[in-house]
Amino acid sequence: MCNLSDLVEEKGIRRGREELLTEMIEKKLKRGKFIHMIADELEEDESVIRGMVEKIQKNFDSERERK
Repeated sequence: MCNLSDLVEEKGIRRGREELLTEMIEKKLKRGKFIHMIADELEEDESVIRGMVEKIQKNFDSERERK
């Protein structure tokens, strides 16, 4: 049986993992790497990387519009 603190901890771990993966993807994109290369290097499915790249792009576009 899970309690609230276990759920909060699990959510924090998932969020931290996603943030780290996002940072690594951004660095690799800046180096000119393609999605399939990034997926291979990070040992993730291409669909996961593609979804995160789309999210990164949306965030970038939103920040650029605010300026």
